[in-house]
This record gives sequence, structure tokens and C-alpha cells, in this order.
Amino acid sequence: MRVRPLADQWAGNQQDIERRIRALETQQNSYVTDAVGNVVMQTGYIAGTIPAQLGTLVSDDSGNPRLQFGLLPDGNYGIAVYDLDNDGNYIQVQAPSQGSWSTEFDTTSESWIYNGTSGPATTVQVGQSGRALVIASAIIGIDGGIDQTVYWQGLIGVSPGAASAATGIASMSVSPLPGGSEVTPSIQSTACGSALFSGLTPGPVTFTMAYMSANGQTVRFTGSNLVVIPY
Repeated sequence: MRVRPLADQWAGNQQDIERRIRALETQQNSYVTDAVGNVVMQTGYIAGTIPAQLGTLVSDDSGNPRLQFGLLPDGNYGIAVYDLDNDGNYIQVQAPSQGSWSTEFDTTSESWIYNGTSGPATTVQVGQSGRALVIASAIIGIDGGIDQTVYWQGLIGVSPGAASAATGIASMSVSPLPGGSEVTPSIQSTACGSALFSGLTPGPVTFTMAYMSANGQTVRFTGSNLVVIPY
């Protein structure tokens, strides 16, 4: 007769296990708490500073969001890193985008111009922060010559809009030889630089490389490369 209570206990345990399994099947979110019960991680449909999105949110002990990854507000998957001043702002860490152009291009323009439609150019999705890190490089060639009284300089820049709005990234220059010879030697070298753009409109932004000759001499550019990391 002692078997019956054990059977009843076993049946009760089975029912409890079934209830727990059903709860896991229907629960939208999973949570991790610290030693005093603060939720420091949740996975599922996250609501809060970022509109409800499917992903994982990591918070500090005070409930301030610190890191979210998964589906972000712009519809792309990525990582959102929140500012430490708890103002709700964040940057989105996304994959870099690259553009390149290998054919030689020359100019005598003393203002920023584009290399026709060749660029190189690349389009990225700028996040809520409105910022993007740009890295640009090119081989700059100067032919040199005689009867020179000013230095030769070739510059590369990048613009998220019109060529006239380009920001200078890198340059290479050469001056006439000393001693009044007025001879400028030829030179060719790779110039590379970076710049952080801010104040951009969140969403798709196209960055294009621009070129300039400081004093109007012929300057040649080849092997242009552009990398943009949006935030």
C-alpha cells in the first residue's frame, strides 16, 4: 500500500515538469539577473530605449542599457553600443564598406573634383549617431619640371555629398630644389589618411573620393582605395 503515495508523488513531479516546459515554450523573453535580482541580460523581444526588437540586451546593475545585438531599429542586424552618460544614445557597429579604383587619373584643378563617376565611392547605412570613420589612400605622382617657383601638391579627400564639400584626407608635395635652380624633381608615393565624419543624416550615405592639385600643376592619382565604417 506504500506504493500508491510514491506513484502520486511521481505523477505530481511529472505535471510540474510539464508546466515548466510549457512556460518555456510560450515565454517571449529569457532573463539573467545578478545576485540581488537586477535584470542584467534579456533575450527575446526587447523593449526600452531602442524600440522593441528581436535580440539580446545587456544592462548594468542600475538597468541602464549598455549593449544590444540582433535586429536593430534601421532594419539591419548588428550591434548597438550605448553611451556611458545614460542619455539613451548609441552607436551601431556595422561591417565596413570598401570601394577602389586602379586606373590612373590626373587633374590640374585647384578645387576638389570627382574622378567622373569612377570615384571610388561606396554607400553605407549610417546609424543614429550620425558618424562614420573614413580611411582613404592613393598613389600620388608628380612629374616635376624646370622653371618652378612654387611647390607641387596633390591632395585626396572624401565627401558624403558634393565634391566641393570634400574633407581633405591626405596629400603629398614636393618643392623646387634649393639654390635657385627652380627645378622640381619628380616623385611618386602612397598617401593615406583618415577622418571621422559627424552630423550625418542616419540612413544610406554615399561617400566619394575627391582630388585636387594645390597650385594647378598636373598631378596623377592611381590605386585609389576608400573604406568607410559607419556608426
